[in-house]
Amino acid sequence: MNRRERSLDGPNRRRELSDDLLPFSKARHLVPRSANGKTKSPSTLWRWAKKGFNGKKLKYEQVGRVAYTTERWLHEFWWELASTPTELEAPYQGCDDSSDTNPIDKDLARKAEQELRDLGMNP
Repeated sequence: MNRRERSLDGPNRRRELSDDLLPFSKARHLVPRSANGKTKSPSTLWRWAKKGFNGKKLKYEQVGRVAYTTERWLHEFWWELASTPTELEAPYQGCDDSSDTNPIDKDLARKAEQELRDLGMNP
């Protein structure tokens, strides 16, 4: 047995992800718990599948009235989310005068940008 084979037999071995269809009511237990310790609701998985989260959608299959996903699809969904930059990570574009934002909000944004420039922090 070579070193590579031995490492695959150890306790830290990565197990294969399952492609078995799981109803959302069971798949929700594979999702990490919330900060308050609660498991996600099946309706949360349904929302991720239909509407998406941060532009990514959870893959699913509908059989009759029951929606199913797989462990592999859940992991793919999480990896896609992890590789997607959030709004906070996106480069700052400044205040856009052409948008239909509330004029008061535009004025506040311009004032905030000026204050940052005055402090030497170029937005």
